[in-house]
Amino acid sequence: MTELLRIPVGTETGAGYLFVEITDDEPGMEQVSRTRDRVYEAAQSLRQALEPIRLAASEALSVFQAIEPSTVEVEFGVKLHAKTGAILTEAGAEGHLKVTLTWQKEESGG
Repeated sequence: MTELLRIPVGTETGAGYLFVEITDDEPGMEQVSRTRDRVYEAAQSLRQALEPIRLAASEALSVFQAIEPSTVEVEFGVKLHAKTGAILTEAGAEGHLKVTLTWQKEESGG
């Protein structure tokens, strides 16, 4: 049976909902559909759920920019959860964060 998580998006403009397929019943989810497919209501809007992730990305970027690389890439997976919002996905028992820093040698004019 398909299970979906309904997350409000564009709440300021009344844009609608994002539906995310989920795989299991998690505590705290409230079913909002009586059809065969189960639809659960998210506790937060997508914007609210992603705000802590945005703040974490901003802080990580700030830390790595302090060593002045030419480019900084911070990559991590995000999982949407009905009750807690957005969480970083895990790799094994640890949180997963991939960071790529590159420096380009400046060419001297001569």
